[in-house]
Amino acid sequence: MEVTGGLETDVTLDDPGQVGDSLSIELAEDPRSTSSWRVAVDVQTDQGRFSLGRFATIPPSPAGFPSARVVATATVPGAAQWFVRVFSAQSADHVDVRLKSSRCCAGPTGLYVVDPATGRTDLHTGTGLFDHPGAMLSARVVKAGPGRFGRLRGFGFNPAIQPAVVAFVQRFDLAALPAPGAVPLDVAPMVFAGGIPEAPRFELDVRAPFEFHAVGIVWAASLTPAIYTPVVLPPGAGAWVVTEYS
Repeated sequence: MEVTGGLETDVTLDDPGQVGDSLSIELAEDPRSTSSWRVAVDVQTDQGRFSLGRFATIPPSPAGFPSARVVATATVPGAAQWFVRVFSAQSADHVDVRLKSSRCCAGPTGLYVVDPATGRTDLHTGTGLFDHPGAMLSARVVKAGPGRFGRLRGFGFNPAIQPAVVAFVQRFDLAALPAPGAVPLDVAPMVFAGGIPEAPRFELDVRAPFEFHAVGIVWAASLTPAIYTPVVLPPGAGAWVVTEYS
């Protein structure tokens, strides 16, 4: 089934003669595509309809990954219908989505996402790796290279207690720290203030877990929300941040 970007599209496999316990999801797109597709997978059994999870694909370009490929597999004993929802924010995007099912279980129950770099299939549980630098920072390169961002949590600390420094935590698709004036992907308010138990917490999340970053994953504290303006902090001040990514 051909899917066009800009709209969420449901691709369904519900023919009793074709539906089995295992599912493979195949995408075929332009080898020059740099677009990431958000994919959500549901299954219908005798007990009802269940969500197996969501993920974002890694595009074929610029890394040179195959343009026609299996992006995920799933296994649920007793599956009666499979539902796959596909979405890209770019209205000019096109992809051919193919669902194939087998009556033979391929492994333990769950959704398995394929890493195009290694061909390895890992159980997708909604969690990934955690970057925890163990230090107070004002910016951080979480990953220098293509990856997926899940969420970011932390607090800002200023040992001077007063005055508080009001700032914003920003997310970038970069492989190095941003230059002043860089435009972030998104932003959340944060404050550098107080002792550690009282320090205000902040969180930066995305609607689709593990949103694709083509270049790298970077966060930085900024004095302004729309563009990056580096924060100048007193000694000992900084943000204590944990980033979930893959």
